[in-house]
Amino acid sequence: MSDAAGESDRKVKRLVAILITAVALTGLFYNLPEATLGAIVIHAVWHNINYRRISRYLGITNLDFVTSLIAAIGVLALGALEGLLIASFLGLMVLLLGTKKRNTSALGKIPGSDIFRSLENYPEGETYPGLLILRFDGTLFFANAPDFIIAAREAYRKMTPPPRVVIIDGESINEIDATAVFTLKELSDEMARSGVELWFAAVKTRVRDVMVRANLEEAIRPEHFYASIQDGVDDFLKHHA
Repeated sequence: MSDAAGESDRKVKRLVAILITAVALTGLFYNLPEATLGAIVIHAVWHNINYRRISRYLGITNLDFVTSLIAAIGVLALGALEGLLIASFLGLMVLLLGTKKRNTSALGKIPGSDIFRSLENYPEGETYPGLLILRFDGTLFFANAPDFIIAAREAYRKMTPPPRVVIIDGESINEIDATAVFTLKELSDEMARSGVELWFAAVKTRVRDVMVRANLEEAIRPEHFYASIQDGVDDFLKHHA
């Protein structure tokens, strides 16, 4: 019998034993002291904690390690339900923090190609006077939209010479909510007062649908949504170069 098959067989036997105990032997535990019952529960749960997996998290990300450790301690110290609630809350907080902390990068064109990459990683990337290309990595929603706006505002204000057009690469934006769209509209209006146009490229269909329903096209004309960054660059060079 293989190790996997043997482990599966042992799990089935344990499950049968638990069912028999729950149905036929529960009464025998009624008068046991709570400390004894607690020791039984801790012993049962202790073997279900995967210490090897928890230790592996430490070598990958400290955040995952701390989250899993707190969840395990919560189950042992407070009980299964309370521990699971703590683990769920921590998981949601980690998810929220992870989606909030996203990078905004200025892009340049890799020479000899139609590929645009972060200028931080590829400082040799080709740029165009008067054109700023920005990429936001991840879902754009109410929690991180203000951070993106701040980053975009700083980028176009620091650019020399000042940009006439800012293109936002939407390829990495998988989802967007109404608050983020309204924030983009406010950014577009702010930039327009400074004589700067806001364009979009490679926006996913479901993201564009939300933008349309939120009337973003009142601020950004439909013709300024491009299939690719290169299409937007070509249009910029045609009308603004």
